[in-house]
Amino acid sequence: MEKDWWKSFFDNHYLSFQLGRPWQNTLQELNFLESLLGGTEGRLLLDACCGQGRHAVPLANEGWRVVGLDYSSALLEKADLESRKSGTPNSSNPAWVRADLRAAPFDAVFDAAICMFTSLGYCEQESDHPAMIASIHQALKPEGVFILDLANRDYLVQHPDATRTWWQAEDSFFLEETRFNPATSQATTRTRRIDPDGRTEVCEYRIRLFSLHEIANILFQIGFMIEGAYGSYLKDPPVPGAPRLILLCRKIELTIPE
Repeated sequence: MEKDWWKSFFDNHYLSFQLGRPWQNTLQELNFLESLLGGTEGRLLLDACCGQGRHAVPLANEGWRVVGLDYSSALLEKADLESRKSGTPNSSNPAWVRADLRAAPFDAVFDAAICMFTSLGYCEQESDHPAMIASIHQALKPEGVFILDLANRDYLVQHPDATRTWWQAEDSFFLEETRFNPATSQATTRTRRIDPDGRTEVCEYRIRLFSLHEIANILFQIGFMIEGAYGSYLKDPPVPGAPRLILLCRKIELTIPE
């Protein structure tokens, strides 16, 4: 794949493969976020790689002042549509920003930030992943909170065979399969859409996954202290067999000894 293939991947063609996707965990994810973030009190939150606004919109409805950042114009347009359909009290909340997270245009303005549903790992260069986290660190106020939600690499090491999900929407059938390569730590997801006329299309992407020690080391070097680690949205422990790797972090200022 090209270095920045993801910049053109998340378009309307990609959205056509997300049609009717069953987001059965959204409410559980939101309850999890609210339990860690605490009261809103008009605080400012960054939803990094916000996608279709699945978290940004309901969090804005709960009282957060939300900025949803994504590089994809198609996803931001979809997020804005979902916001308007939900009847958010303030038409400017959430606010949508199109930007590359590796160089987000913010400096110490957010009380909290989230990066959900394994949105870290699409870049081909290893140095880009710390750059994204460093950009979130810069965007946060001192002692700001950051919640990072990833698929757990070690879970897929134990379950290397294809995982399958299927659903039906508007008379089309969708089949999604994921396979993991432990040598590269990359998971490849292929979604197949079968339309009523029998025509079949395929959408495929890959993503770099992380173990707890890998991502913890990156976070610490950038200036985050990990205050909590979880293996699910029910706050199960982050054991190797847990499907998720969710970290509650706080921005700290690193001091370099003279």
